[in-house]
Order: sequence, then structure tokens, then C-alpha cells
Amino acid sequence: MRANFLSLLLLACLGLVQGKDDRPVVPSGHITVFVHWGDQGVPGHRVDLVETGQSRTTDARGIARFEVRPGSYTVRVYDLNRGGPSLLTTDFPASVKRGQTVLVDAVDCLPCV
Repeated sequence: MRANFLSLLLLACLGLVQGKDDRPVVPSGHITVFVHWGDQGVPGHRVDLVETGQSRTTDARGIARFEVRPGSYTVRVYDLNRGGPSLLTTDFPASVKRGQTVLVDAVDCLPCV
């Protein structure tokens, strides 16, 4: 009886797989976030894509990179200093088309700290 159940389950799964589009869903664009002061990248900033929930931290060059589908996104950068107290978050819009890399330029005023 257990073998019959497993056979039916396997057949049901195969039936579902056959009905699906087997092409992989591949992101076709990029968002590159550059957190910097002048030409100096600032590492360690948290960067989120609000719509997808993805999160990255800027690397030693101040860069965080996301692979995305075409569409409009909100890039949220944490703890930028812009000449006053650090803001908890700063949002930047990013609209990505197929095959495009969008650069988000986030200035972090290091002497202002």
C-alpha cells in the first residue's frame, strides 16, 4: 500500500512538472550601489532592495550589487551622513530595463562624522 501511495505521488508530481514552463527564471538586470565620499568607497553600509527583501553590505570598495528582473525598485541605504546627524535610512529609486545595469550613487560625508 505504501508503494502504491509513493507511485501515485510520483506520478502526480511528474504531471505537475510537465505542465510548467521549464525555462529558468534568470534575472536580466543589475543594480549597483556605490557608497562613497569623493572617490573613496565606504565599506560596511547595509543596502536593501525594499521590494524583494534582498540585503547586501557594501564591500571594501563601497559597492553592493543586486541581480534583478526588469522593473522599478527602492534602494534603501542605512546610516548615510549628509552634513548633519546620520539618517537611519535614505531611499533611492532605481528603474531597471532588460540587460541594463543601474548605478545608485550614495554619498556618505566622512568628514561630517
